[in-house]
Amino acid sequence: TEAKKEPEQKTEAKKEPGQKTEAKNKDKDKESVHIGDSTNPPMRNPLDMIKPQSSAPVLSDKKAPRKAKPLDFLVEHFALKTDTKWRRVYSLGNKSEMLAVVRQGEVGAAVKVDFFSDLASPLVLHWGVTAPGSKEWVLPPQDTWPTSSAVAASGIACDTPFLDCDDDECDVSLAGSKVPIQRLTVTIPPGKAVGGLILVMHSSDSTMWYKDAGG
Repeated sequence: TEAKKEPEQKTEAKKEPGQKTEAKNKDKDKESVHIGDSTNPPMRNPLDMIKPQSSAPVLSDKKAPRKAKPLDFLVEHFALKTDTKWRRVYSLGNKSEMLAVVRQGEVGAAVKVDFFSDLASPLVLHWGVTAPGSKEWVLPPQDTWPTSSAVAASGIACDTPFLDCDDDECDVSLAGSKVPIQRLTVTIPPGKAVGGLILVMHSSDSTMWYKDAGG
């Protein structure tokens, strides 16, 4: 007796409806997308990428006007005079200044060096002269000394106090108020062998000294 074998039964899992269609769609998507293809991003306006205008100042805005200073009138006054050969304004700190002006009417005439300052406290000019071609301090000739000059302790310079200026040139007002101006004039007569003036300034009590470029 031989036992009969039952025919093998193939078991096949049934697919749910819709699964086959979904798989086909995925395969189709894979086939239709290639590297480098555009993914069609949403369109953007390039102007949207520019930052909005800030409150930064406009480059064309005008600067605030410069505030007037007491010596401005004198600077302009001597700039228009034909005998002015040189002028310069020095800062003395605390918003105060000193104006130096060199004047000569004609070649060979006396040379006048004017000093003006709006400093509130009294000033003293500590000064000497130099020989042509030299930078060494030399005591000025006595006929060049302004009023109230005296030989300094060093023996090679003079101390000359500034005086209150009552001249029309010193009639300076600022914001409706008269500004006191100090003035000092050194006159170098014709024919003097003077190369230049060398100087510093100090307060009347010598507690403050003023010099330019290291004196």
